[in-house]
Amino acid sequence: MMESEHLYGTASLVASPEGWIKATARLACNERLHSLTVCDTSFGDGLRFLALWSFWRSHRAPGAKLQIIAFSSPQSWAALKKRGADNRVPQSLRRLESQLRAQWPDALPGVHKLSFDGGAVTLTLIFHPLSVALRQMDAIVDVFWLSNSAAFLGEAGGASPAGKFVRVAGARAEVVGLVDNNAQRLQAVLQQSGFETQEAGNAFKGFVRARLRDGLCHTRRSSFVGADVLVVGAGVAGAAIAWGLAQRGHHVKVFDPMLKLSKAGAHAGHFAAAVSPYLSKDDDYRARLSRVGVARAWANWSQLEEPARPVRCGTLGLPTQDRDMASWQEVLWSLGFPNDWAGWLKPEAASQKAGEFLEFGGCYRASGLLVKPNRLLPALLNHPRISCVEDSVTEVTRLREGGCGLRTESGSNYEASVVVLANARNIGSLLCQLTKPGDFPKLERLQAVPGQVSYFDAAGFNGGPACVLDASAYWLPQVEGLLTGGGTYDLEQTRAEVTRQGQREIVRKLSYFLPAHRQFLSGSDSVVGGWAGWRAVVTGRLPVIGPLDRQHDIWLATAYGSRGLTWAALAADLIGAKLNDEPAIVERELSAALLPR
Repeated sequence: MMESEHLYGTASLVASPEGWIKATARLACNERLHSLTVCDTSFGDGLRFLALWSFWRSHRAPGAKLQIIAFSSPQSWAALKKRGADNRVPQSLRRLESQLRAQWPDALPGVHKLSFDGGAVTLTLIFHPLSVALRQMDAIVDVFWLSNSAAFLGEAGGASPAGKFVRVAGARAEVVGLVDNNAQRLQAVLQQSGFETQEAGNAFKGFVRARLRDGLCHTRRSSFVGADVLVVGAGVAGAAIAWGLAQRGHHVKVFDPMLKLSKAGAHAGHFAAAVSPYLSKDDDYRARLSRVGVARAWANWSQLEEPARPVRCGTLGLPTQDRDMASWQEVLWSLGFPNDWAGWLKPEAASQKAGEFLEFGGCYRASGLLVKPNRLLPALLNHPRISCVEDSVTEVTRLREGGCGLRTESGSNYEASVVVLANARNIGSLLCQLTKPGDFPKLERLQAVPGQVSYFDAAGFNGGPACVLDASAYWLPQVEGLLTGGGTYDLEQTRAEVTRQGQREIVRKLSYFLPAHRQFLSGSDSVVGGWAGWRAVVTGRLPVIGPLDRQHDIWLATAYGSRGLTWAALAADLIGAKLNDEPAIVERELSAALLPR
């Protein structure tokens, strides 16, 4: 490390990763380290992360977790390597670097979570400018690493940026900053915000160090880490949440009368569905959340065994009446996202990608997934920490002595610390027991809308498409010899059932963008089956995911609409993070948009 001769003297702009570790009291003064959350306000070339990860592996106590939050502009792995880190990574860190490279996210704005060593080490990358990252971060931080004081001090337009540290700081949180020409001002700002600066002894020359004063901690640790959880509903929402919590060490009971049929429940005949990121010109909440939802679905469920594991086949969005070719291209131009994440393909290239003759070009998103609900749900519910109860829940209460209770239709009673209501359109009957009319107007307007999909014999369509085709209807790659076409969204229908009218509607929509199959589709026997289900929706078409109130013991996960699988893993990680003091996987404003109120 290049050390300054005096704390406020010549700028010392280079410090080794090991220097940062030695200057951090919580790392340097512990023989066997326990759980820790570190926020690095500048990810830089990633060497600090790799060094800290390596150090943690050697010094952690059994069961300890290291959670690192790092800020950066959106950048690809190639852009990161252009910083020159490739030549500076020590041989001892090369294996860790290869693991980081394997999980490196697309260069898209937002929050990206990477998991290593079986979840013992996580890296939450926040791809936003510093000012946005500090404002949108949701976590409880033990250590802040601050390598660019000029950017930090200049980001708030005159207000104290260290106040944003205080908002997320855990008790006695540390700040470790690199000494430069702003060191004196940095110390003053930290002191004004409630941090006590510490003298830099010989071992810590080149660093500004401070600690949050006693009594100034505004964060509150969760009391539900590893607690037992009861989940009402074993559909897409409930199964995904139960699995996500079981992965974090919770023991979970799932209640649903449909489990009497099988662990696939209402999705027993649901062979295929798509999970695709939505794009909007202004990159609205739905678009941003869908990116996270797709990423979390892949990160979580790709570790499942076949045949439950999703297939990352990509999604090709085709022009429709609502979004023609010019509109698609305008969206892509406005967003300016990497072309290899979402790019326009001309008709010939689109046809080659799809394995289908297409008259139009399309927007290809490589992250699109093919999911098999009838295989996925049983695999999720088969987790050893999950037990299933084949019964309806008729009552939810809070117990006087703490915790929550459930009563089932058969008269059985169950208790746990946390309850999650994930029973879609049936959530109202339980919610009215816990709230007063008018408390949750959004949920009081919840609608249940039925819809259906149709199945076709893949042999009659040359095997079907190679990727998801998404237009006025969708056309999915084959699963078990069947192709899935969908879907309908009928506000007038009162039952979820497969109808001839619905089948004709799907065929008509498919014929529009599948010219090579129009004649076969028009045949009376082209449809060989189907599946129907319900979708719960609220105004705005965003899901409702969040605690019922500040007690955080009763959670809601409902109104997934037509993007149930997109929101499923997202909800599991949102709830799991809050219960277990993990950094949030989305920005604060996105979490707020999902709250029940």
